[in-house]
Amino acid sequence: MEIIRCEGLSKIYQAGENKVFALDNVDLTIEQGSFTAITGPSGLDTPSKGRVIYQGKNLYDYKDNQLSVLRRRRFGFVFQSYNLVRELTGWENILLPVMLDGRKADEAYLDQI
Repeated sequence: MEIIRCEGLSKIYQAGENKVFALDNVDLTIEQGSFTAITGPSGLDTPSKGRVIYQGKNLYDYKDNQLSVLRRRRFGFVFQSYNLVRELTGWENILLPVMLDGRKADEAYLDQI
């Protein structure tokens, strides 16, 4: 079953007078149960052209707040740096996405990890 589909995805950066093609017309399908890692220093960015389809909708049609919820609930992040909130304990940093979502944590699961 298809989870995400990229169609004609391109990302072009301007470097002085030169164009740098980070992605050039990429088509990609990610199937349920597969393991896929997208790596790079710039993280998720808006493409210069193309579409990323998730559950039948182009991700770049979502509003910022809708994308934030989608990232928090469905995708998640693995940061290249730790990016922990210093004012919070380790436990609170783990709970942060759940708290931002206004949900109650699964205490039994958290006790296991």
